[in-house]
Amino acid sequence: MLKRLPTVALVAALLSSCSGSDSDDDDVSRSGNGPTAASSEAGEDNSTDTGEAADSAAPTTSRMLSVKGDLQVPDGDPGELSIVVVGTPQSGNDSVPVIVRNRTSETLANIEVTGTARDAAGSLIGSGSSQGFAPDLVLPGEWAVGYVYFDSGKLKVDTEYDLTATGSEPDEFMSAVDVEVVEVSQTTGQFGDQLVGIVENPTDAEVGGPIDVMVACFDEAGELLHTTSDFVEGDSLPPRGTSSFSVDLFDDPCENWAVGSSGYNF
Repeated sequence: MLKRLPTVALVAALLSSCSGSDSDDDDVSRSGNGPTAASSEAGEDNSTDTGEAADSAAPTTSRMLSVKGDLQVPDGDPGELSIVVVGTPQSGNDSVPVIVRNRTSETLANIEVTGTARDAAGSLIGSGSSQGFAPDLVLPGEWAVGYVYFDSGKLKVDTEYDLTATGSEPDEFMSAVDVEVVEVSQTTGQFGDQLVGIVENPTDAEVGGPIDVMVACFDEAGELLHTTSDFVEGDSLPPRGTSSFSVDLFDDPCENWAVGSSGYNF
């Protein structure tokens, strides 16, 4: 279930166009070269190393994520940016939850996952791209969660995905800024279960909005189920300031979770 409004996509697109135009492909970490055509030889390896094992960071979790439960997040490949989890879409949903892990020795931002979807017969049925990750700034060893949106209407449990993750060095101008999720509680709201929480701006500068909250829900075993999102109350956060949020879960299960939030350094 997704509640991200068009405003966020528009802001993200504007920021990407402003910050990505001067980027050098050599500074981009990739999990692969891109989707493989059906006519390619079987077993062809289209992966690209982003670092030697000696430069690999140990797996860890960002302090900007509020985590409940023992979540099953694989370690990923040493020295690389890896897609470590690809979930399954909920009924009637064109979005697939994904988790990436940064095992490089560099801090990465601008995380994006793109790729294709194929049906059980191997036919292409969609092309998709991610709509943001939490956290936005992924330190060495850390993981981030988000989703890939496919405008196909044909995603099923047996759909196969060919996805590539990219990340680059953090931007200094008009970039996303993570705020810390300091408390989360599950309660019952008007439309069913919801997560209610508090975020804090840990920086000495104002964080501008919209300030997004990304919720990734996991089952009791720690397996990724789905993502949803909403916004904190208010349009900005002053230095060291706090705000609150509520994210409706409706009837979707969420025994365990990871919650992240971010705004912008306008």
